[in-house]
Amino acid sequence: MMNSKSVIIAYLAGNDGLRIGDDYWNSKKWRQLFVVDHNIIAGVKDYPYHNEDLGLEVVKWLKELAAERLNWQYENIIPFSFDDNKVHMDYLLDEKNDFYLNFQNRTMYNDFGCLDYHWMCFSTNIDPEDICGSNSFDWCNTYLPIPYSGFSQCMICGRLTFDLENESCLACEECQDCLRCDSCGEIACEISSIDGIQLCEYCWDNRVYECIVCGDQHYDENLSSIYVIPRLTPQFEDDIRQHWLIENPYGSYGFANSRSELEQAEYNFFKDNSPNGWICEDKMCLEKFVEKYLKPGERPHLREWRWDKEICVYLDQLNEDGICDLTDSFENDNESYINSFRDYHCQPTRFIELL
Repeated sequence: MMNSKSVIIAYLAGNDGLRIGDDYWNSKKWRQLFVVDHNIIAGVKDYPYHNEDLGLEVVKWLKELAAERLNWQYENIIPFSFDDNKVHMDYLLDEKNDFYLNFQNRTMYNDFGCLDYHWMCFSTNIDPEDICGSNSFDWCNTYLPIPYSGFSQCMICGRLTFDLENESCLACEECQDCLRCDSCGEIACEISSIDGIQLCEYCWDNRVYECIVCGDQHYDENLSSIYVIPRLTPQFEDDIRQHWLIENPYGSYGFANSRSELEQAEYNFFKDNSPNGWICEDKMCLEKFVEKYLKPGERPHLREWRWDKEICVYLDQLNEDGICDLTDSFENDNESYINSFRDYHCQPTRFIELL
C-alpha cells in the first residue's frame, strides 16, 4: 500500500508519544486507508476500532484537497453499502450506468465490504470509457475497475514487483532462501528429490509410486499405469448401443456400429478410478510383468486415455498371481464394479467365483 499511487493513510495521533534516543515517535490511536483517484474517493476499513465520524471527516477533507490541488470534482458523499451493489450516475448513458465497483488489489488483501457501509463520493465526470462492459448485453455487466494496490517491494534488494508469493512475503524469489516444488510450484520447507525432480511432501505422497515389478519408486510421469478391465459381452455391447441411440437421437450414429468406439467404451466404462498398478520404463520390467502375471501367450495392450497411453490387461488374461496382486481394488473398493460383472455375465467366471 505504501507504493500505491491512489492510497492515503489517515491516522489519529495522541499526545503521549514515545521517545527513542533523540527521536520522537507519536502515538497512533486510530488509522484508516482511503482510496483517491479521479473517479472515486472511498474509505476502506479502520483500525483498531470503527469510527464513522472520523472516516466521514477524512473523506470531506480529501474531497476538498482533490478539488483544490487537482481540480477533481465529486458528487455528494454517500454511505455506500456493497449489499446495494450498483452505482447509478444521472449523467451516464443507460448502457454504461448502474455499474459495479471492482476494487483491484492484486496480492494485497481487500477490506472493502467488511463494514455495513463505506463513505464514498464519485466523480461528477466519470469517463464512460473507464467503465467496462455494457448493459446492452445481458451477459456483460458493467463495472468500474479501481486499482489501488501498488507494487510489492523486496525488503532485501529493493526491487518492485507484482510477483511476490503472497501478502505476507517480504522478499522476491531471487532473494528468498527457499525451496520450490517442481510439480505444484509451491514453496516448501522440505524438498525430496526423485528422478531429478524436486517435490514437496504433498506431491511426493500423491505423485510418487512404486514399480509393481522391481519395487523402485519413480515420479508418476516416468511410470506407466496398468489398468485391469473386463471384456464387453455381446449383451453389454447391445446395451451401450441402445443407450447411445437414446441419449443422442440427433447425433452421429457411428458409435453404434464402430468397433473402435466400443473398444474405447470397454475401457471407459470399466476402468477403476485409480490404476491397478504402476510399471517403470525399463523394458525388462514389462517382460517380467507379462511372465509373472499373465497366462502363457497373453500380452497387454495400450489404450489412449485423455492425454496418456495406458497399459491395459483383460481380466481373463491374468493368471492366479495376477488376480491376487492386481485386483484388490475390485474386491475392496468398488462393489458396483463387481455387480456390473455379474449383471452382464462378464468373464472370467473363475474371477467371479474367487470374489
